[in-house]
Amino acid sequence: MIGIIDIGSNTVRMNVYKIYKDEFKLLFSVKEMAGLAAQIESGLLLEAGLQNLIRILTIFKQTVDIVGIKDVYPFATASLRLIDNSKSVLDRIKDETGFDVQLLSGEEEGKLGVIGATSDFSVPKAVLVDIGGGSCEVVPFENELVLAADSYPLGSLSMYKQFVSGLIPTKDEQKEIKKYSKQLIDSELIKTNKYISVVGVGGTIRALLKLKKYMDNDYSDSNQLTLKQLKLMLEKCGNGSREAQDTILKVVPDRIHTLIPGLCVLIGILQNINCVEVLVSKYGVREGYLIRHVLNI
Repeated sequence: MIGIIDIGSNTVRMNVYKIYKDEFKLLFSVKEMAGLAAQIESGLLLEAGLQNLIRILTIFKQTVDIVGIKDVYPFATASLRLIDNSKSVLDRIKDETGFDVQLLSGEEEGKLGVIGATSDFSVPKAVLVDIGGGSCEVVPFENELVLAADSYPLGSLSMYKQFVSGLIPTKDEQKEIKKYSKQLIDSELIKTNKYISVVGVGGTIRALLKLKKYMDNDYSDSNQLTLKQLKLMLEKCGNGSREAQDTILKVVPDRIHTLIPGLCVLIGILQNINCVEVLVSKYGVREGYLIRHVLNI
């Protein structure tokens, strides 16, 4: 058994896999909400945020020891990549939990996302979009060859913290998030090569697919979201009504405050790069890390 721990800006997740030669199977997954992006001030992760992270990792360490998992690979993305005290934070984590956390660059995160996503289904030409809590990776690729790997500060939690005054962003705040997303994305290469599809990975996009299926009473195994459907979801779930909030709480309660900001980011990106559909992959950075750094494929 192999454990992969992903320290994100919003959640910390540990996936445990069984390895069969060059193949893998997910045995179980555990997740804890950390909200690290909300615990950053003046570029520094606050002590309260660090203590909460250490508490979560200690719980994971207990699980690892009980189950008997010998090989555990922890990594962090924008959650610890974008802070100024990352070295001292990583040192504290190692001292108090024993986990030696690898810090992934935005470029590496994007490339691993492509590796993971394309192991789920084959798509010859697309743009990977991974909306996390603290960052968003946009990676155009063809036949698994990455043409560019850009990381932007467009995470669902960071957008909530930067733009939203209440629980659900107002119409004006939604417009600001979409405008900001459009302005930030460098879309020249993508538009020049005329990409049509986006491969979506990460918790935000998977949560949007789950919400869309709930709203449509859709029990199929479809993994597609269209720009038109996303706009309709924003209209219905982003109006701030009690009914809209209840819908989100029924489906993805832990994302009540971050889902609509993430939805606005996705719409803004799709409009910027002229893509109209999203194919949602159940695999992403964690599986890409497993394939590249553990299986060495």
